[in-house]
Amino acid sequence: MPSKNGSKQKEITKRRLAVAQLFNEGHKNQFVIAELLKDRYNIEASQPTVSVDLKALDKQWKTESKTEIDMVKGRLIAKYEQLYNEAYQAWLLSLQEAVTEESGKTVKGPYTKTKRVGQSGNPGLLAQAQSALKAIRELLGTDAPLKYAWQDETLELFKQGKITLEDLVNELGSDLAKEFVESAGLQFAGIREAETESSI
Repeated sequence: MPSKNGSKQKEITKRRLAVAQLFNEGHKNQFVIAELLKDRYNIEASQPTVSVDLKALDKQWKTESKTEIDMVKGRLIAKYEQLYNEAYQAWLLSLQEAVTEESGKTVKGPYTKTKRVGQSGNPGLLAQAQSALKAIRELLGTDAPLKYAWQDETLELFKQGKITLEDLVNELGSDLAKEFVESAGLQFAGIREAETESSI
């Protein structure tokens, strides 16, 4: 004899399948769905029950969607890792000495000359490796700009003139100081003068 819980769960599953079907047909109103359940599927359900079903279905769909997105991300990351590894290994090979051998005969007899030429590496291969790493960081969301608690306070002091551009360059370095000031929507005129003054 089937358990009470098992038959109750079957009833809920059957009803939620019908609710999902009606929802996907474009019926969003819970009262309309409740009426159509009765008319089409001979399922009695109140509006609050339909509301609970819709919330449960929404949660289920979001979980399934997130799982699918994570799977796609995982596959893409694996592909980019492979591209990175191949490009990086090729770049390492392009750094190795190029060895050429020349052989021939002279009046003194046969000879072999070995020529070794150092190489600086193929920058195109390194760019491919860096591009693959950037794609991985973007997929993982680690390329997002970071904001630290000190930034708001420092920005306020900078706007009030209590911290100068030279102070920022000395503390943060010119690149980070420029990024910091421009991210605040302020002009970065005078950075060259501040850099010159700080290097004297």
